[in-house]
Amino acid sequence: MVFAGLGFAITVRHSSAPPLNGVRTELEADPHQLGHGPAAVLHAVADHVVDRYLEVADACQIDIENLESEVFSPHCPVDAARIYQLKRELLEFRRAVGR
Repeated sequence: MVFAGLGFAITVRHSSAPPLNGVRTELEADPHQLGHGPAAVLHAVADHVVDRYLEVADACQIDIENLESEVFSPHCPVDAARIYQLKRELLEFRRAVGR
């Protein structure tokens, strides 16, 4: 969550979310952007979060491709538990992105 107002922006994070340290460093290195105030902070945080979603989506795509290779291999039995686990991960990701 981000709380922003005139002259301030506060982020509140729960669980094991990745750190936002780089966001502050990047903003402080760009005085023009930082001059836009809390809106710049809100935009930078949202941009950072979306970038992380893209990394997760890429990792899911790799998992799917690996699983497809295994399932369609002539000498490999179908691993139903792995398929179910990947399905659950994708549903959780979809819920996170949809919020």
